[in-house]
Parts: sequence; structure tokens; C-alpha cells
Amino acid sequence: MKQQDLDKYFSTQWTSKLSQYKYSGLSIADKIQSNEQVLDVGCGYHPFKGRIPNLIGIDPYNNCADFEVDILEYKVKPESFDHIIALGSI
Repeated sequence: MKQQDLDKYFSTQWTSKLSQYKYSGLSIADKIQSNEQVLDVGCGYHPFKGRIPNLIGIDPYNNCADFEVDILEYKVKPESFDHIIALGSI
């Protein structure tokens, strides 16, 4: 896909539904300790940034991510994260 097509999709058609979920979504941030390392796969607009300390967000299509990369291309040491979240990305 072309970047302009992705930009159009994410800015006009796709909207986050995190606020709709009682046992998921943004309430996950309350369960994570401040010293834990977290990877957000497919972070999109990175809604957990600032809510979860030590958070790294990756997304192949959204430049709001810390790293604009596909999960298969993201190089990470085994067991370097305490939690991995992937809400709506898989």
C-alpha cells in the first residue's frame, strides 16, 4: 500500500475502540507496574504512551509508533519485555 492510502485510512476511516472494553483497553495500564518493560505490538496512535512507563510501541503503518516496523522485522532480545500487548492488531 502507498503511504498516502494508509494515512487516509487511519485518519478518516479507522477509529480506536479501546474505550468500549471494560476488561481490556486502557484499563490494562492500571495493571502494569512502573518498573516493568512493555511492548505494544500494532500500537497505532500509541494511546498507552504516557500511561504506561517503559513502553515501546511498534506499528508498520503508523508514524506515531516508537518504531515504524513490522513485528517480523523488529529485533528484540528474548525475555526483554515483562508484558506484550497486541490489541486489535493480530
